[in-house]
Parts: sequence; C-alpha cells; structure tokens
Amino acid sequence: KILCQKKNLPPVTEISQDAASENLISDAPCQNGAKVKIGEVNPRYMYEAEFWLADLPRLQNLSCLRLLAYAHPNLLEKRRKQFCNGNDMARAILEGFLSCKDQYLTDEQLVEEVAKVIVQSDGLEHTDDYVEELCSLNPSQALCKLQVYKNEGRLKSDEKHNPKMLDRIWRLNLFWFGEMICFGMLVTICFMLGTLEFFHKICRCSLILTDPTAPMMTCALFFLLFLNQALGIMHIGWLLRWRVETFIFGGSDAVVSTEEAHIMRVYLGELVERVWGVKSLNGFQKLTILLGLNDDDLQQLVVEESDAKAAVIASIRKYMDKRGLSSGFNAALTYAVAG
Repeated sequence: KILCQKKNLPPVTEISQDAASENLISDAPCQNGAKVKIGEVNPRYMYEAEFWLADLPRLQNLSCLRLLAYAHPNLLEKRRKQFCNGNDMARAILEGFLSCKDQYLTDEQLVEEVAKVIVQSDGLEHTDDYVEELCSLNPSQALCKLQVYKNEGRLKSDEKHNPKMLDRIWRLNLFWFGEMICFGMLVTICFMLGTLEFFHKICRCSLILTDPTAPMMTCALFFLLFLNQALGIMHIGWLLRWRVETFIFGGSDAVVSTEEAHIMRVYLGELVERVWGVKSLNGFQKLTILLGLNDDDLQQLVVEESDAKAAVIASIRKYMDKRGLSSGFNAALTYAVAG
C-alpha cells in the first residue's frame, strides 16, 4: 500500500533518511542468482513494465493523428506541468539561499524555511491562516515571494543564508520564458501536423469512396482503418492510467516530479516482477494480465477498503432509503430482481 501524505510530516533528519534508504534498498534475487537492489530495481522489469504499459499501446495506432492528442485544449495545462521543470530550478535556488543543498530537504520543508524568513522579515505576529498559506506554496511561488521582499528591501536573512542566490532569479525567469516558448511551439507543431494529416485522410477517404472503379473491399478496409486511427487519436486507457498514477504518486500538487516518477517506475517494475514470479499461472495467463492491466487494476492494488468506510456506506444507504433519496430506477430494478 502506498500512502501519499504531504501535511504534518515529521522532520527529515539524516537518521530518518538513512532508515528510509535501508527500507528502500534491500536485496532481491534476480534470474542469474545475483542480488539486485530494490531502490535500483532490476532494469529488465522496469523497461518491461514501460513496454507493456506504455510502448505496446502506442503500437495500436501509429498515425500522425495522435499528434492532435498532445494539443487537446482540455489537457494543455496538464501537458504544461509535465513539460516544465521550473519548479526544480526554483528548488535549486532556494537550497542555495538556505545553504542546505546537502540536507535533501523536501519541498514542504524548504517552503517552511522560506516562511520563517518571511515572518522574520515582517517582524510582526501573523495569524495561523497566513502562516499556513505561506507553507502551502510551492518552491516557485515561495521564491517569487522572497524576490518581492528583496526588491522592497524588507528581506532580513541570517548569516547562514546566501542572499546572493536571489540575484540569479533572472536566469530562472529566462528559463521559464524559454520553456513556455518551446511548449507553445511544440503544441503548435503538433496541432498543425495533426490537422494536415486529418485533412489528408479526409480527402483520401472521400476520393476512394467516390471512385466508381474502387473495389468495395478496398473502400471498406480504408474506411475501417481511418475509423481506427480516429478512435485512437486519444488513447483513453493510457489517459485513465496516467490520471490514476498522477493521483497516487503526484500528491496534492498533481505534478509527478523526477523522484516520484522513479518511485512509480520502481513500483511498476516490482509489479511486473511479481506477475512473472507467480508459479500458479502459465505464460499465456501472465501475458494476459500484463496486456490487460488498466487504471482500475492499479487503483485496486494501491487503495485498500476499510471496515469503517463499509459501516459508513451501510448507514448512508439506510438513511437514503428512509428519506426516499435512493434512485427510483435502481429500486424498481432491485424489486424486480430480488422481489
């Protein structure tokens, strides 16, 4: 079970980091009898998981129409978060400002340290809501807050801080600007190429369907192929699994960082290894499991139902029946089936 919790975290010390590393890095047998560290999972299973869950579904549709999926308006913001790395750059500047590059602080702890500097710079007693608002910022927002205080001359830092690091924010702003330009160009290129391919397919399909000399079988096959490509513009299975993985591994910010992506790859690699290690299944059944693994399966593996939730659901169902809030159609079907 994987638990994602980003609030009320205990302080991360060198002892706790070493303990976490010891829990993550343990010995596991591999095929050749050698020992493999789980923290550095056997690359074979990690690449195999990527092949079964990512690469193989892409082979279902190799049309250029899939470029339109990257430029879908409803996914642009999520694509931008996935494309941009400005948060990592902001984190590096904050680590230099706080002189804690070797301490491997979490994002939350970095922001907490920035909040202490801001509160100290104000010299006033702030409400808990204001402090909580400061602690809820991400590293990029916290860095912008520090920049505002520095530009206004209100920043009061200790000797252990390095205010000169804040002079490099212009590099970060330039990097952000370049990222947005590159992302916009990438989206534009994908949209233009996908649109041209769609127009080409429409024209070609129209010509074949209106050609009196074209065989009926050729027309039917081309139409079915075009229909398959149109349906595969957005791979729904991959989209649903991507959303579940972002919810599980990304946390409250809905952004999968480099470290969280590594955890996800390790988890999926371990899952594939477990599947191949089940002796009660034959090779065909194992392949079927890997080919059919979807977002529902991943959610069932990660989320565990509790008895407390079951009790609450039962009480709510009783309340809804008494108040007449249950679905009348479902109630009629239930009465027709169970009497």
